[in-house]
Amino acid sequence: MASRAPKKTTRLAALVASLVVVTASRRRSEEFLLLDEEFDGPLDETRWQHDVTLEGGGNREFQAYATRRENAYTDDGVLFIEPTLASDALGVPAMYNGTMDLRDQGCASRRWWACVRHATRQNVLPPVFSAKLRSTLSFAFGRVEVRAKLPSGEWTWPGIWMMPRDDAYGPWPRSGEVDLMEARGNSGPAYVAADGERLGNDVFASCFHWGPSATENGFSLTVSNATRPVELPQGKTLADAFHTYGLYWSDRELYTYFKFDDAEAETIVERVAFYGRDRFYDVGARAGLWDDDAVAADAWADRGPIAPFDRAFRLILNVAVGGTSRGVPDSATATGYWPDDLGGKPWHNADVYPHTSFFEARDAWLPSWRDRAAAMQLDRVRVWGFDGLTTWSIDDGPVKGPRVAHGVGQQIWWVRAEIAAALLVLAVALGVAARRFPKLAWSQSLGSSFSKLRSPRSSSRDAEQETQLPLRSYGTSDFAS
Repeated sequence: MASRAPKKTTRLAALVASLVVVTASRRRSEEFLLLDEEFDGPLDETRWQHDVTLEGGGNREFQAYATRRENAYTDDGVLFIEPTLASDALGVPAMYNGTMDLRDQGCASRRWWACVRHATRQNVLPPVFSAKLRSTLSFAFGRVEVRAKLPSGEWTWPGIWMMPRDDAYGPWPRSGEVDLMEARGNSGPAYVAADGERLGNDVFASCFHWGPSATENGFSLTVSNATRPVELPQGKTLADAFHTYGLYWSDRELYTYFKFDDAEAETIVERVAFYGRDRFYDVGARAGLWDDDAVAADAWADRGPIAPFDRAFRLILNVAVGGTSRGVPDSATATGYWPDDLGGKPWHNADVYPHTSFFEARDAWLPSWRDRAAAMQLDRVRVWGFDGLTTWSIDDGPVKGPRVAHGVGQQIWWVRAEIAAALLVLAVALGVAARRFPKLAWSQSLGSSFSKLRSPRSSSRDAEQETQLPLRSYGTSDFAS
């Protein structure tokens, strides 16, 4: 018969295991409110700043982002981000021979063509004005919920997303990108690809961008199937009512979710299954997305497995229009986010001047923009932090939270995690040793010493219960309403 382990040594193993569980559980113990925006009154410029640019991004979109009140305004507790026709403000002749200069609105790009554009007969000015807002709040780790009604205007591209406060790991996508929601405004039931894939405003997608370079992007491994997460009533679209688009981001979990109408139930849209368990660079390399060469330099080599999603990000709200970007590989959108010759698309992605083709076809698509149909409407934005984990700042102000120097704090956390793992291994080893050598005096004395550290009611069951405590918002920052 096997010898019985001394009770005190067995308690030691249980205690150390309990400490490991408790240490992990505290990473998701409490929430506190960082931002609660309900848009009661004019747009608060201490919370939201305009991005001003003619650039169009890597997608060659057709809009100019400016600070015009017609494109970002509040009305009865709702924020409207509404694209409008540029020729309504400038006149049609100016679209062909005028100049658009946004330097007086705050455009400060080093690329001159991002602030100033001169038209020619073939190359018209950006045909649409719109707005792109970013939060002055930046934070690392937390939960986000944005309640929004999506547009139904053709060729509109609404987005609720996040970009890093600074490119700590290098240019996009090395420092990451989080897309809570992106969708198309075209009518959902009618805008369907030849293979049956739904592309209209009855579906949306979530995505995480990461990778060594713009041509070596791992997003294809962390993008949702847009038809999967949302099952709306027959004939309904995301432009018919307000729904909630959410993000949960801790040091152990990273996923987006959706809430239908005012329901509390969450539907997971996209979860990064390997988050916190495997390095992003290694996952991409094993998937064949890049080789371990000079082009695919590992910018996260000295970080933990959650890099690049271990730095502060800002929230972005915008409505883009058109574009010629590539879409998701091996899908109906592989030839572009807006597939050619689908839904009466008035331009081709290979056109030299696609925005000119779009502008000159305005009589076909502009009627779908009437009565604010092209606007994304938002009536609430909330951001929660996690006690003991989240760091945050306003504008370029000092970082607040448990770790002033976030990089150092992150390293401290990984050291703590490694120590906890070592303690767990030690507990297992002590348990095995106690069974094999039950009469060793050191195991008795060591167990006795540790047992004095425990309260009479402390046990591994207590630690297990702690991990199941419901999340509770217990405080606000100066930034919450």
